[in-house]
Amino acid sequence: MKNTPIDQIKPYERNAKLHPEKQIQQIANSIKAFGFNHTEFWEYARKLSQTHRVYISEYTAPEDFKEILSFPQNSTLQGGSNKGQPNECLFQYR
Repeated sequence: MKNTPIDQIKPYERNAKLHPEKQIQQIANSIKAFGFNHTEFWEYARKLSQTHRVYISEYTAPEDFKEILSFPQNSTLQGGSNKGQPNECLFQYR
């Protein structure tokens, strides 16, 4: 993996479309109404990883996902203190 300064990262011109605000709100409303199925999400990530590189930012992941990066959570909600806060991690399916 190569480290690249954030200001040198360029959007990939063939990236998937951007979602309009209305569509994002529809997804948020659906999650509020029906909940979020974590088991289904991780299964989808495994399936997608068969043909794509998939990176997931979470605090924890199932054991078959490899932690490739971990960094302290920056929060100003508690006076800027990260004491006792879990690390945000980047995972990839093994």
